[in-house]
Amino acid sequence: MVSKLTATETSQGIVLRIYGNGGAYVGDVSSFLQNLEYAYNSAYVFDSIVEEAEELSRTGNSLSLPISR
Repeated sequence: MVSKLTATETSQGIVLRIYGNGGAYVGDVSSFLQNLEYAYNSAYVFDSIVEEAEELSRTGNSLSLPISR
Protein backbone atom coordinates (compact mmCIF):
# COMPACT_ATOMS: atom_id res chain seq x y z
CA MET A 1 0.00 0.00 0.00
CA VAL A 2 1.30 3.45 -0.90
CA SER A 3 1.57 5.64 2.14
CA LYS A 4 2.76 8.94 0.68
CA LEU A 5 2.89 10.53 -2.76
CA THR A 6 4.74 13.83 -3.15
CA ALA A 7 5.53 16.11 -6.07
CA THR A 8 8.23 18.75 -5.83
CA GLU A 9 9.35 21.28 -8.41
CA THR A 10 13.02 21.27 -9.39
CA SER A 11 15.02 23.13 -12.01
CA GLN A 12 14.43 20.17 -14.34
CA GLY A 13 10.67 19.99 -13.79
CA ILE A 14 8.36 18.19 -11.40
CA VAL A 15 9.70 15.18 -9.49
CA LEU A 16 7.22 12.61 -8.25
CA ARG A 17 8.25 10.48 -5.27
CA ILE A 18 6.25 7.55 -3.95
CA TYR A 19 6.96 6.39 -0.42
CA GLY A 20 5.43 3.22 0.89
CA ASN A 21 5.73 0.54 3.48
CA GLY A 22 6.99 -2.94 2.66
CA GLY A 23 3.61 -4.66 2.61
CA ALA A 24 2.68 -3.95 -1.02
CA TYR A 25 2.49 -6.64 -3.67
CA VAL A 26 4.41 -6.00 -6.88
CA GLY A 27 1.21 -6.42 -8.92
CA ASP A 28 -0.56 -3.78 -6.83
CA VAL A 29 2.31 -1.32 -7.21
CA SER A 30 2.49 -2.03 -10.95
CA SER A 31 -1.25 -1.47 -11.32
CA PHE A 32 -1.03 1.76 -9.33
CA LEU A 33 1.79 3.06 -11.51
CA GLN A 34 -0.11 2.15 -14.70
CA ASN A 35 -3.19 3.97 -13.42
CA LEU A 36 -1.06 6.96 -12.43
CA GLU A 37 0.51 7.05 -15.90
CA TYR A 38 -2.94 6.88 -17.53
CA ALA A 39 -4.22 9.72 -15.33
CA TYR A 40 -1.15 11.85 -16.08
CA ASN A 41 -1.40 11.25 -19.83
CA SER A 42 -5.14 12.03 -19.78
CA ALA A 43 -4.55 15.30 -17.91
CA TYR A 44 -1.76 16.21 -20.35
CA VAL A 45 -3.99 15.59 -23.38
CA PHE A 46 -6.88 17.52 -21.81
CA ASP A 47 -4.59 20.46 -21.05
CA SER A 48 -3.29 20.40 -24.65
CA ILE A 49 -6.84 20.42 -26.03
CA VAL A 50 -7.88 23.33 -23.81
CA GLU A 51 -4.73 25.27 -24.71
CA GLU A 52 -5.34 24.71 -28.43
CA ALA A 53 -9.00 25.75 -28.09
CA GLU A 54 -7.99 28.93 -26.26
CA GLU A 55 -5.44 29.74 -28.96
CA LEU A 56 -8.05 29.22 -31.69
CA SER A 57 -10.43 31.44 -29.77
CA ARG A 58 -7.81 34.21 -29.50
CA THR A 59 -7.02 34.07 -33.22
CA GLY A 60 -10.70 34.17 -34.18
CA ASN A 61 -10.72 30.78 -35.91
CA SER A 62 -13.97 28.89 -35.62
CA LEU A 63 -14.15 25.65 -33.67
CA SER A 64 -16.06 22.59 -34.77
CA LEU A 65 -17.15 21.99 -31.15
CA PRO A 66 -18.74 24.58 -28.87
CA ILE A 67 -16.13 25.25 -26.19
CA SER A 68 -16.57 27.87 -23.51
CA ARG A 69 -14.73 28.71 -20.33
